[in-house]
Amino acid sequence: MGAERRQAFRLTITMPVGIAFAASAEELVINAQTVNISAGGIGFVTSAAYDVGDLLALVLDLGEDPRLRLQARVLHVDPLPRQRDRRRIGARFTELARHDEDRLVRWILRRQAERLKDHYSV
Repeated sequence: MGAERRQAFRLTITMPVGIAFAASAEELVINAQTVNISAGGIGFVTSAAYDVGDLLALVLDLGEDPRLRLQARVLHVDPLPRQRDRRRIGARFTELARHDEDRLVRWILRRQAERLKDHYSV
């Protein structure tokens, strides 16, 4: 990210994510695991081949209906050193509707509150 500063809290979490190229008519397939997520973007690990600049359609299951459908542009692709067939992808959400952003932020804050409660409870 260089000199650019993060604008949103980033939650480290592992969960499945459905991904396809945004311009594709194919069904979304769960082919990745998230590494982290924020209201601004997502990091995930996958064996699928994506390039910087690709526009992706994502589906996130936040435990409520309907599932959250988002678009994200790939910012970086980093091969994993010990798993050469897998890559870590960083992507920024694009055209995120306000109600979807609010829904995502509420979900992230709930997850963080759950973690803090578990950490500090006896």
